[in-house]
Amino acid sequence: MFVGLLAATQSGLAQSHPQVSAQHETVAENTKSFEVASVRPSPPGTPFGSNYPLSGPGDWKSDYLRADAIFTVYMFFAYDITDPVQGRAVWDKLPDWAKVDFFHIEARPEEVSTRDQMRLMMQSLLADRFKLRIHRETQVREAFLLTLKKTGEFGPQLRAHPADQQCVTDPSRPPVIPKPSAEDGAPRYCGMVEWYLDNGQQHIQIVDATMPEIANYLSSASIRGGAVHSPHAGTDATGLNGRYDLDLQFTPIPDTSEPVGGPTFMAALQKQAGLTLVEQKIPMQLIVLDHVERPAPN
Repeated sequence: MFVGLLAATQSGLAQSHPQVSAQHETVAENTKSFEVASVRPSPPGTPFGSNYPLSGPGDWKSDYLRADAIFTVYMFFAYDITDPVQGRAVWDKLPDWAKVDFFHIEARPEEVSTRDQMRLMMQSLLADRFKLRIHRETQVREAFLLTLKKTGEFGPQLRAHPADQQCVTDPSRPPVIPKPSAEDGAPRYCGMVEWYLDNGQQHIQIVDATMPEIANYLSSASIRGGAVHSPHAGTDATGLNGRYDLDLQFTPIPDTSEPVGGPTFMAALQKQAGLTLVEQKIPMQLIVLDHVERPAPN
């Protein structure tokens, strides 16, 4: 489940490291709230569904939210949690019900609202109905620094995203999809998806993403490529602005050499994208869960 949430992004277990600081500053509840909101348990067997994207790129405006999801999805949306280190830090502190039980939320703001405004309103809703309380700590954690292998040079599989090419936002799609083909008209999903080829190689496709988003996607992808065994945050140091598309094909084995069947993840990243990931430790501000409880019935 955690993997699906974060790539949607991510997997692995976080390792503990010395803290830079542990300033326990309770995050004050913001004053922006939904005008009306309803929260209740979803009927048994209800699948995930939402009329509003709760993950993925894009600034979506709406005057209504209707969704069935686990608490974790709502929290990750509210606090824009996308990197694997932050995601695992929250996931490990959540009670079991918050990871498996679905809740139906219907909420309406006073007016058409941006995604950032919807996030703030969701924060208030979770604080009010789920009694969610958090604080923030600065800790030293493992990260991958994303850089260009050669300044100003792209690899053939990294391209600026054409402004006139639409991608499909589907928050219910799985992170691993069937191999697409030109014949079946498979959609190009916004964000990252992956599939496996007949020869055992892995293909990662990222569509319409900023370089900071790509840094996080690739940091999680490197785990599946066998490069590391714990979640790492991704930090962009390419200096590139705008939005990009990226395709990578590699053999997912924990080996630094290039096998007969194809390049390793790190080798493919350099040859196909002109990018490198350098492992390092950096101070990160993390959200830490203090309290959450099941909502009372409406």
